[in-house]
Amino acid sequence: MAGRDINGGIPSGSPSVKVGICLDFPIQDVKQAFLDACRLAFDEALEQGILDRPARLIIRDVEGLPRGDAHDVVVAWQELVDEGCIGIIGPMISDNSLAVKEHMASSPHKVSTITWSGTDRQYDEYMFGFGNGSLPEEGYLIAEAIADRGLKTVAMVFERAAPGYEYSEFFTDACRREGLEIVHSESVGQTDHDLTNTVARIQSRNPDALAYLGFGLPGIEMNAAFHAADYSPPRYMCAAFINCYVVPRWMKGLQGWIGVDQYDEENLVGQAMQQRFEKRWGYRQENCVPTLAFDCADAMARGIGFAQTLTPLGVMKGLEKVKAVPAATGGPGTRISLGVYNRRAWHGVNYLVLREINEDASATRLVARFRS
Repeated sequence: MAGRDINGGIPSGSPSVKVGICLDFPIQDVKQAFLDACRLAFDEALEQGILDRPARLIIRDVEGLPRGDAHDVVVAWQELVDEGCIGIIGPMISDNSLAVKEHMASSPHKVSTITWSGTDRQYDEYMFGFGNGSLPEEGYLIAEAIADRGLKTVAMVFERAAPGYEYSEFFTDACRREGLEIVHSESVGQTDHDLTNTVARIQSRNPDALAYLGFGLPGIEMNAAFHAADYSPPRYMCAAFINCYVVPRWMKGLQGWIGVDQYDEENLVGQAMQQRFEKRWGYRQENCVPTLAFDCADAMARGIGFAQTLTPLGVMKGLEKVKAVPAATGGPGTRISLGVYNRRAWHGVNYLVLREINEDASATRLVARFRS
């Protein structure tokens, strides 16, 4: 799969539209699936007459926050603008999407940008969100799941960064609604490696459950500290859990966590998309990366198709006309709708689910959705 020309089917010099892909973290193990899903969505849009010309994908691949630099992401995004892209998919991480939003605010050149980040602070005239999670809502899903097990107390560990603070604020509200008592709250750095003292402090408070809220790198280190302390409380993780697909060695490192995800086998739209993907490319990945990439590219294609002019402004207005599209991502019934003053794509309560890594750390299984 590696090295496939993502634009190989487009003859040189033929009419096309340029769409940028801004990848802001290393996703080597799922990068081809991400790009193939985008290619599939744009090609199907062309076959269905949604587009009247093929999309030429232009890719920029950098490492932004938390381990890299937000500046590099902004530079990559601007390069895509300068290349003439009329729409951009990415960045994916909240810290970096906020940096791009800040940059776009002072730039004379604005281009519709679809992000995966989960912060509600990202939305703007040209910033559209297909959140790979939701910083405000994940806490409610986790709190419901903890309360439904009859547990009463919880420890909260969050990262000292914009997403961590936003997560913690809404998780605190969710615990209040569910009658859960937060008996320990602690912040950690995004790249902390030794969580021994953190785990010791959690153990001393003996909570019924633990919630971890952040990008996810300290979660693996926390697991090592749990094993060393021979301590294993029920533990829940935000959408950082999805890193177990992006970085496969994390599948074992995150074993024991229940985490927020967006892949649901009962979503028939997603399963049909997976079947078409496998028929086209000859492989299949049972996770939310290809479904989410497909949904983003499909919405961008529809926005371009609705555009009265093939310009960034035209595409922005076109994206506002994307309505009630059945989503491959999330649980059954999830739909995609955008509009004036509505930059958040997902509609339907079960676009978030909880999954758990199975006993042999080879895959995940569905644990819970929001209460019906």
